[in-house]
Amino acid sequence: MKKTRWPVPEDDLVEILNDSIEDTEHLRNSQIAVLGGSGFIGTWIVSFLDFANEALNLNIEVIVPTRDEMLAKKKLLIPQDSIVKLVNVDYCETSQVNYQDSKFLIIGATPTNKFTGSHDDSKIKLATKNSVSSVIKFAQKVDWTPNVINLSSGAVYGEQVNTHQPEKDIEQNSLSLNEYTVSKINAESELQKSNSRGEMNCSNPRLFAFFGPHLPLDAHFAIGNFLSDCIKGEYISMKGNPETVRSYLYPSDLITWIIRLLIKPSKENLNFGSDIPITMNELAQLFKSKFNNIEINMVNKNTKRSIYVPAINNTKRVLGVTQKVSLEDGIDKWINWLKVSKV
Repeated sequence: MKKTRWPVPEDDLVEILNDSIEDTEHLRNSQIAVLGGSGFIGTWIVSFLDFANEALNLNIEVIVPTRDEMLAKKKLLIPQDSIVKLVNVDYCETSQVNYQDSKFLIIGATPTNKFTGSHDDSKIKLATKNSVSSVIKFAQKVDWTPNVINLSSGAVYGEQVNTHQPEKDIEQNSLSLNEYTVSKINAESELQKSNSRGEMNCSNPRLFAFFGPHLPLDAHFAIGNFLSDCIKGEYISMKGNPETVRSYLYPSDLITWIIRLLIKPSKENLNFGSDIPITMNELAQLFKSKFNNIEINMVNKNTKRSIYVPAINNTKRVLGVTQKVSLEDGIDKWINWLKVSKV
Protein backbone atom coordinates (compact mmCIF):
# COMPACT_ATOMS: atom_id res chain seq x y z
CA MET A 1 0.00 0.00 0.00
CA LYS A 2 1.55 3.27 -1.13
CA LYS A 3 0.96 6.72 0.26
CA THR A 4 -1.19 8.94 -2.02
CA ARG A 5 -2.60 12.43 -2.00
CA TRP A 6 -5.93 11.24 -0.57
CA PRO A 7 -6.25 10.82 3.19
CA VAL A 8 -7.55 7.24 2.84
CA PRO A 9 -6.01 4.26 1.00
CA GLU A 10 -6.21 4.62 -2.77
CA ASP A 11 -6.81 0.90 -3.32
CA ASP A 12 -9.95 1.20 -1.17
CA LEU A 13 -11.12 4.19 -3.23
CA VAL A 14 -10.63 2.13 -6.38
CA GLU A 15 -12.72 -0.68 -4.85
CA ILE A 16 -15.53 1.72 -3.94
CA LEU A 17 -15.54 3.18 -7.45
CA ASN A 18 -15.58 -0.25 -9.08
CA ASP A 19 -18.56 -1.25 -6.93
CA SER A 20 -20.51 1.99 -7.38
CA ILE A 21 -19.52 3.37 -10.78
CA GLU A 22 -23.07 3.41 -12.16
CA ASP A 23 -24.37 5.16 -9.05
CA THR A 24 -21.49 7.63 -9.06
CA GLU A 25 -22.25 8.62 -12.66
CA HIS A 26 -25.57 10.04 -11.43
CA LEU A 27 -23.61 12.66 -9.48
CA ARG A 28 -22.13 14.15 -12.65
CA ASN A 29 -22.31 17.99 -12.86
CA SER A 30 -23.75 18.18 -9.32
CA GLN A 31 -22.99 19.84 -6.04
CA ILE A 32 -22.91 17.55 -3.00
CA ALA A 33 -22.94 18.88 0.58
CA VAL A 34 -21.32 16.69 3.24
CA LEU A 35 -22.12 17.86 6.78
CA GLY A 36 -19.53 16.45 9.14
CA GLY A 37 -17.15 16.05 6.23
CA SER A 38 -13.99 16.04 8.34
CA GLY A 39 -15.15 13.31 10.75
CA PHE A 40 -14.30 9.62 10.42
CA ILE A 41 -17.06 8.73 7.94
CA GLY A 42 -17.10 12.19 6.36
CA THR A 43 -13.41 11.97 5.50
CA TRP A 44 -14.05 8.76 3.59
CA ILE A 45 -17.06 10.23 1.76
CA VAL A 46 -15.26 13.42 0.74
CA SER A 47 -12.13 11.51 -0.27
CA PHE A 48 -14.15 9.17 -2.47
CA LEU A 49 -16.02 12.01 -4.17
CA ASP A 50 -12.73 13.80 -4.85
CA PHE A 51 -11.17 10.59 -6.19
CA ALA A 52 -14.21 9.72 -8.34
CA ASN A 53 -14.28 13.22 -9.80
CA GLU A 54 -10.69 12.87 -10.91
CA ALA A 55 -11.12 9.32 -12.21
CA LEU A 56 -14.34 9.98 -14.16
CA ASN A 57 -14.10 13.74 -14.81
CA LEU A 58 -17.49 14.21 -13.13
CA ASN A 59 -17.40 18.01 -12.84
CA ILE A 60 -18.79 17.90 -9.29
CA GLU A 61 -18.27 20.21 -6.35
CA VAL A 62 -18.28 19.07 -2.74
CA ILE A 63 -19.36 21.54 -0.06
CA VAL A 64 -18.04 20.80 3.43
CA PRO A 65 -19.32 23.01 6.28
CA THR A 66 -16.78 23.15 9.11
CA ARG A 67 -16.08 25.21 12.20
CA ASP A 68 -12.32 24.82 11.74
CA GLU A 69 -11.28 25.35 8.13
CA MET A 70 -7.55 24.98 8.77
CA LEU A 71 -7.99 21.66 10.56
CA ALA A 72 -10.40 20.34 7.92
CA LYS A 73 -8.07 21.36 5.10
CA LYS A 74 -5.19 19.55 6.77
CA LYS A 75 -7.19 16.41 7.53
CA LEU A 76 -8.77 16.17 4.07
CA LEU A 77 -5.46 17.00 2.30
CA ILE A 78 -7.20 19.59 0.16
CA PRO A 79 -4.98 20.95 -2.65
CA GLN A 80 -5.21 24.51 -3.94
CA ASP A 81 -7.46 23.70 -6.93
CA SER A 82 -9.66 21.16 -5.15
CA ILE A 83 -13.32 20.52 -5.92
CA VAL A 84 -13.83 20.44 -2.13
CA LYS A 85 -15.08 23.81 -0.92
CA LEU A 86 -14.90 24.47 2.82
CA VAL A 87 -17.60 26.70 4.32
CA ASN A 88 -17.09 28.20 7.77
CA VAL A 89 -20.10 27.05 9.84
CA ASP A 90 -20.58 26.24 13.52
CA TYR A 91 -23.83 24.31 13.88
CA CYS A 92 -23.83 25.04 17.60
CA GLU A 93 -24.54 28.66 16.71
CA THR A 94 -26.58 28.70 13.51
CA SER A 95 -29.00 26.80 11.30
CA GLN A 96 -28.72 29.37 8.51
CA VAL A 97 -26.43 27.72 5.97
CA ASN A 98 -26.22 28.22 2.22
CA TYR A 99 -25.73 24.89 0.48
CA GLN A 100 -25.76 26.69 -2.87
CA ASP A 101 -27.03 24.37 -5.63
CA SER A 102 -26.62 21.06 -3.83
CA LYS A 103 -28.80 18.32 -5.25
CA PHE A 104 -27.41 15.80 -2.79
CA LEU A 105 -26.80 16.27 0.95
CA ILE A 106 -25.35 13.93 3.57
CA ILE A 107 -25.94 14.79 7.24
CA GLY A 108 -23.30 13.49 9.63
CA ALA A 109 -22.55 16.40 11.94
CA THR A 110 -23.02 14.83 15.39
CA PRO A 111 -19.95 15.09 17.68
CA THR A 112 -18.96 12.24 20.02
CA ASN A 113 -16.21 11.45 22.50
CA LYS A 114 -14.83 8.43 24.34
CA PHE A 115 -16.41 9.01 27.73
CA THR A 116 -20.12 9.51 27.16
CA GLY A 117 -20.74 9.13 23.45
CA SER A 118 -21.28 12.88 23.33
CA HIS A 119 -18.91 15.83 23.19
CA ASP A 120 -21.06 18.09 25.34
CA ASP A 121 -24.73 17.73 26.22
CA SER A 122 -25.72 21.17 24.96
CA LYS A 123 -23.50 20.97 21.88
CA ILE A 124 -24.65 17.50 20.88
CA LYS A 125 -28.25 18.72 20.82
CA LEU A 126 -27.50 22.00 19.07
CA ALA A 127 -25.15 20.60 16.44
CA THR A 128 -27.58 17.87 15.44
CA LYS A 129 -30.71 20.03 15.65
CA ASN A 130 -29.24 22.95 13.70
CA SER A 131 -27.62 20.83 11.01
CA VAL A 132 -30.91 19.04 10.36
CA SER A 133 -32.86 22.32 10.50
CA SER A 134 -30.45 23.92 8.02
CA VAL A 135 -31.04 21.15 5.50
CA ILE A 136 -34.84 21.34 5.91
CA LYS A 137 -34.78 25.12 5.43
CA PHE A 138 -32.63 24.67 2.35
CA ALA A 139 -34.99 22.05 0.88
CA GLN A 140 -37.99 24.31 1.51
CA LYS A 141 -36.58 27.23 -0.49
CA VAL A 142 -35.04 25.54 -3.54
CA ASP A 143 -37.06 24.66 -6.62
CA TRP A 144 -35.83 21.07 -6.78
CA THR A 145 -36.20 18.08 -4.47
CA PRO A 146 -32.78 17.18 -3.06
CA ASN A 147 -31.74 13.66 -2.15
CA VAL A 148 -30.74 13.62 1.52
CA ILE A 149 -29.09 10.97 3.67
CA ASN A 150 -29.20 11.41 7.44
CA LEU A 151 -26.57 9.18 9.05
CA SER A 152 -28.59 8.02 12.03
CA SER A 153 -27.52 5.43 14.59
CA GLY A 154 -28.38 1.97 15.85
CA ALA A 155 -28.59 3.67 19.25
CA VAL A 156 -32.14 4.78 18.40
CA TYR A 157 -33.36 1.23 19.14
CA GLY A 158 -32.25 1.47 22.75
CA GLU A 159 -30.55 -1.36 24.62
CA GLN A 160 -30.12 -4.42 22.42
CA VAL A 161 -31.10 -7.74 24.01
CA ASN A 162 -30.35 -10.22 21.22
CA THR A 163 -27.95 -10.24 18.30
CA HIS A 164 -29.10 -8.92 14.93
CA GLN A 165 -31.21 -5.88 15.80
CA PRO A 166 -34.19 -5.91 13.40
CA GLU A 167 -34.69 -3.01 11.01
CA LYS A 168 -37.92 -1.59 12.44
CA ASP A 169 -39.73 1.51 13.62
CA ILE A 170 -38.47 3.05 16.85
CA GLU A 171 -40.28 1.94 20.01
CA GLN A 172 -40.27 5.05 22.17
CA ASN A 173 -40.83 3.25 25.46
CA SER A 174 -37.75 1.01 25.11
CA LEU A 175 -35.15 3.73 24.67
CA SER A 176 -32.25 4.72 26.86
CA LEU A 177 -32.67 8.45 26.49
CA ASN A 178 -29.13 9.83 26.57
CA GLU A 179 -28.49 13.02 24.65
CA TYR A 180 -26.92 11.27 21.68
CA THR A 181 -29.90 8.93 21.28
CA VAL A 182 -32.47 11.69 21.72
CA SER A 183 -30.72 13.83 19.13
CA LYS A 184 -30.71 11.02 16.58
CA ILE A 185 -34.40 10.23 17.19
CA ASN A 186 -35.42 13.87 16.86
CA ALA A 187 -33.39 14.23 13.68
CA GLU A 188 -35.12 11.26 12.09
CA SER A 189 -38.52 12.59 13.12
CA GLU A 190 -38.01 16.08 11.69
CA LEU A 191 -36.59 14.78 8.42
CA GLN A 192 -39.43 12.28 8.03
CA LYS A 193 -41.90 15.18 8.36
CA SER A 194 -40.06 17.05 5.64
CA ASN A 195 -40.13 13.90 3.52
CA SER A 196 -43.89 13.64 3.99
CA ARG A 197 -44.31 17.24 2.86
CA GLY A 198 -42.48 16.40 -0.36
CA GLU A 199 -39.58 18.77 0.37
CA MET A 200 -36.84 16.15 0.01
CA ASN A 201 -36.12 12.52 -0.68
CA CYS A 202 -34.59 11.57 2.66
CA SER A 203 -33.18 8.26 3.88
CA ASN A 204 -32.29 7.55 7.53
CA PRO A 205 -29.90 4.59 7.65
CA ARG A 206 -29.04 3.54 11.22
CA LEU A 207 -25.29 3.10 11.48
CA PHE A 208 -23.68 0.57 13.81
CA ALA A 209 -19.92 -0.03 14.30
CA PHE A 210 -17.07 0.53 11.85
CA PHE A 211 -13.30 0.32 11.80
CA GLY A 212 -10.36 1.35 9.69
CA PRO A 213 -8.24 4.36 8.72
CA HIS A 214 -9.20 7.57 10.59
CA LEU A 215 -11.14 5.85 13.35
CA PRO A 216 -9.68 7.38 16.55
CA LEU A 217 -7.45 5.00 18.49
CA ASP A 218 -7.98 6.82 21.79
CA ALA A 219 -11.77 7.30 21.80
CA HIS A 220 -14.63 5.09 23.03
CA PHE A 221 -14.13 2.43 20.36
CA ALA A 222 -12.78 -0.88 21.73
CA ILE A 223 -11.38 -1.95 18.38
CA GLY A 224 -9.34 1.25 18.15
CA ASN A 225 -8.17 0.90 21.76
CA PHE A 226 -7.04 -2.69 21.11
CA LEU A 227 -5.03 -1.64 18.07
CA SER A 228 -3.50 1.27 19.97
CA ASP A 229 -2.38 -1.05 22.76
CA CYS A 230 -0.79 -3.41 20.24
CA ILE A 231 1.04 -0.64 18.39
CA LYS A 232 2.46 0.61 21.70
CA GLY A 233 3.55 -2.93 22.58
CA GLU A 234 1.38 -2.91 25.70
CA TYR A 235 -1.13 -5.43 27.04
CA ILE A 236 -4.43 -5.45 25.19
CA SER A 237 -6.63 -3.82 27.80
CA MET A 238 -10.16 -5.22 27.75
CA LYS A 239 -12.17 -2.82 29.91
CA GLY A 240 -15.50 -4.60 29.87
CA ASN A 241 -17.21 -7.95 29.67
CA PRO A 242 -15.28 -10.31 27.34
CA GLU A 243 -18.61 -11.72 26.12
CA THR A 244 -19.83 -8.32 24.93
CA VAL A 245 -20.77 -8.66 21.26
CA ARG A 246 -20.04 -6.26 18.41
CA SER A 247 -19.72 -6.38 14.62
CA TYR A 248 -17.61 -4.20 12.36
CA LEU A 249 -17.93 -2.95 8.78
CA TYR A 250 -14.94 -1.59 6.86
CA PRO A 251 -15.41 1.91 5.37
CA SER A 252 -15.10 0.87 1.72
CA ASP A 253 -18.27 -1.20 2.13
CA LEU A 254 -20.01 1.58 4.06
CA ILE A 255 -19.26 4.26 1.47
CA THR A 256 -20.46 2.00 -1.35
CA TRP A 257 -23.75 1.59 0.51
CA ILE A 258 -24.05 5.33 1.19
CA ILE A 259 -23.48 6.26 -2.45
CA ARG A 260 -26.08 3.69 -3.55
CA LEU A 261 -28.63 5.08 -1.09
CA LEU A 262 -27.82 8.67 -2.06
CA ILE A 263 -28.81 7.89 -5.64
CA LYS A 264 -31.67 5.55 -4.78
CA PRO A 265 -33.38 6.97 -1.64
CA SER A 266 -35.52 4.67 0.49
CA LYS A 267 -38.04 5.34 3.25
CA GLU A 268 -37.62 1.83 4.63
CA ASN A 269 -35.89 1.13 7.93
CA LEU A 270 -32.29 0.31 7.06
CA ASN A 271 -29.37 -0.75 9.23
CA PHE A 272 -25.82 -0.13 8.00
CA GLY A 273 -23.17 -2.37 9.54
CA SER A 274 -21.82 -5.90 9.56
CA ASP A 275 -24.16 -8.73 10.56
CA ILE A 276 -21.22 -10.97 11.53
CA PRO A 277 -20.96 -10.89 15.37
CA ILE A 278 -17.74 -11.17 17.35
CA THR A 279 -17.17 -11.11 21.12
CA MET A 280 -14.64 -8.76 22.64
CA ASN A 281 -12.61 -11.77 23.74
CA GLU A 282 -12.53 -13.09 20.17
CA LEU A 283 -11.57 -9.64 18.88
CA ALA A 284 -8.74 -9.35 21.42
CA GLN A 285 -7.50 -12.82 20.46
CA LEU A 286 -7.47 -11.75 16.81
CA PHE A 287 -5.26 -8.77 17.60
CA LYS A 288 -3.11 -10.95 19.82
CA SER A 289 -2.42 -13.28 16.89
CA LYS A 290 -1.38 -10.37 14.68
CA PHE A 291 1.05 -8.85 17.16
CA ASN A 292 3.22 -11.78 18.22
CA ASN A 293 0.84 -13.04 20.90
CA ILE A 294 0.81 -9.85 22.97
CA GLU A 295 -0.94 -10.46 26.31
CA ILE A 296 -4.57 -9.61 27.13
CA ASN A 297 -5.40 -7.84 30.39
CA MET A 298 -9.00 -8.22 31.60
CA VAL A 299 -10.32 -5.12 33.39
CA ASN A 300 -13.81 -5.08 34.94
CA LYS A 301 -14.73 -8.35 33.22
CA ASN A 302 -17.82 -8.70 35.41
CA THR A 303 -19.48 -5.60 33.96
CA LYS A 304 -22.77 -6.02 32.14
CA ARG A 305 -22.56 -7.73 28.75
CA SER A 306 -23.83 -5.62 25.86
CA ILE A 307 -24.76 -6.35 22.25
CA TYR A 308 -24.59 -4.07 19.22
CA VAL A 309 -25.08 -6.06 16.02
CA PRO A 310 -27.54 -5.22 13.23
CA ALA A 311 -29.73 -7.30 11.00
CA ILE A 312 -29.27 -5.93 7.47
CA ASN A 313 -31.95 -7.84 5.57
CA ASN A 314 -33.70 -4.70 4.30
CA THR A 315 -30.39 -3.11 3.33
CA LYS A 316 -29.34 -6.14 1.30
CA ARG A 317 -32.73 -6.35 -0.40
CA VAL A 318 -33.31 -2.66 -1.08
CA LEU A 319 -29.77 -1.73 -2.11
CA GLY A 320 -28.50 -5.06 -3.41
CA VAL A 321 -25.30 -4.80 -1.35
CA THR A 322 -23.23 -7.17 0.77
CA GLN A 323 -20.22 -6.97 3.05
CA LYS A 324 -17.11 -7.58 0.95
CA VAL A 325 -14.23 -6.83 3.33
CA SER A 326 -13.82 -9.28 6.21
CA LEU A 327 -12.88 -8.09 9.68
CA GLU A 328 -9.45 -9.70 9.49
CA ASP A 329 -8.67 -8.29 6.04
CA GLY A 330 -9.87 -4.87 7.14
CA ILE A 331 -7.60 -4.91 10.19
CA ASP A 332 -4.65 -5.78 7.95
CA LYS A 333 -5.53 -2.86 5.67
CA TRP A 334 -5.79 -0.56 8.69
CA ILE A 335 -2.41 -1.63 10.11
CA ASN A 336 -0.73 -1.18 6.72
CA TRP A 337 -2.28 2.27 6.31
CA LEU A 338 -1.05 3.36 9.73
CA LYS A 339 2.48 2.31 8.72
CA VAL A 340 2.34 4.15 5.39
CA SER A 341 0.65 7.29 6.76
CA LYS A 342 3.55 7.81 9.16
CA VAL A 343 6.22 7.58 6.43
